Amino acid sequence: MKNKFWAIGMMSGTSLDGIDVAGIYTDGETIFEKLPGKAYPYTSAFQKRLKNMLGTTDYTPDSRGIESTLTDLHAAAYLDYTSEFPHPIDVVGFHGHTIIHRPPSRYQPPFTWQLGDGPALSQSIHVPVVYDLRKHDLENGGEGAPLVPIYQKALAKDLPHPLAIINIGGIANVAYTDTDTLLAFDMGPGNALLDQWMMQHTNTPYDKDGLRSAQGTVDQSVLTAFEADDFFQKAPPKSLDRLDYTLDHVTHLSLSDGAATLVEMTALGIEKGLSLFPKTPRQCLITGGGRLNKTLMKSLSKRLAPIPVQPAESVGWAGDFLEAEAWAYLAVRSLKNLPITFPTTTGVAQPLSGGKLAQPSEK
Repeated sequence: MKNKFWAIGMMSGTSLDGIDVAGIYTDGETIFEKLPGKAYPYTSAFQKRLKNMLGTTDYTPDSRGIESTLTDLHAAAYLDYTSEFPHPIDVVGFHGHTIIHRPPSRYQPPFTWQLGDGPALSQSIHVPVVYDLRKHDLENGGEGAPLVPIYQKALAKDLPHPLAIINIGGIANVAYTDTDTLLAFDMGPGNALLDQWMMQHTNTPYDKDGLRSAQGTVDQSVLTAFEADDFFQKAPPKSLDRLDYTLDHVTHLSLSDGAATLVEMTALGIEKGLSLFPKTPRQCLITGGGRLNKTLMKSLSKRLAPIPVQPAESVGWAGDFLEAEAWAYLAVRSLKNLPITFPTTTGVAQPLSGGKLAQPSEK
């Protein structure tokens, strides 16, 4: 087997907004080169179909149809992204879309489902595809999430430590590293509830720049009830499903007050999570769409002070494409049978590799 690979990562995240694609050159340890990522938005019609699938556990004719469309959309995104790619592609890391995630810490039996057909994608694009990267961890007692931390640790190796890398997508999660230690867990709701609130009230997909949430007043009684959630008392590793939080807390509030309160719920969950770190981080780097919400970033800076809170771009990272890059990295680690999950990231008993490999048949 060759040692270094050009890999493409493809991520369809909990925000349901589309497919992120990015390319890296790596040996599964060091990242030698990264190329700019590109986003491929879903149509509102497909987004609605995908959203209606959330929480489903049954493989039905309807879910097969949606999976086929999702896979075709990934194939089209791959072909567009690589149409002028300057290197031959060795492997694709395919996340698919998480329909339901029930980790063993809260469900028996545990179950996770990432919608997407890895073998069909491999046949379509004529490249090896690594897919289904969560299931092996889950089957061995791990939470099955988060998986990005080992990539974040590699990316951050030359930055001052201790360091916290907080990804605010649909769910907020963190990777904490102090050189020797890698600790990771989900922290609470990210953008999913606020996005849902904005769509429900304004038919817009998110609170652009945090403008609406900046106009509202936070309902402290809602925050108090939210803070009492048992999840915040659990020691990591721990993980969440997108559907674990709902808008029930804020249905009585106005548009602006609801938006402000949902932002503060996200910030509070992150603040609670920081208390679980072994040492105070020297910096918090924010990735994912949440870093673009100025109201949220302001709240985090206030709650986490004096720790500096900065977007990923402050250290030269691509905040929108970190997860896609990670899936490329994980695909290479899977090919080389290197571990992708660890006792301190998912709670699995020992470092564990994962993923299935689909190879295109000969033409």
